[in-house]
Amino acid sequence: MNYLNVDCTDGWYRLEPMQSYSGVQGETSDGTQLPPDPNHQQARQMDDNALAIKEKRQPIVPGIDGLTDIRIVKAIQESSRNNGARIEL
Repeated sequence: MNYLNVDCTDGWYRLEPMQSYSGVQGETSDGTQLPPDPNHQQARQMDDNALAIKEKRQPIVPGIDGLTDIRIVKAIQESSRNNGARIEL
């Protein structure tokens, strides 16, 4: 999966690709185009993770943040499969 669609009471937004070395892009239900991330956040974070391991230091983004992100994405997917049911995190 490399896309994310979120439907809310006030509209929706879509990220496609959701995570990419070349930049995340998206749009919203009101027609707003979300521009690509010019700073390649995903690539910078993964490069820093590798350097943190090599240099025996903490990465700029701790692993718990990634775990939280995954829990949120999984809750969005579960809600989508269950007609927008509220999913507790």
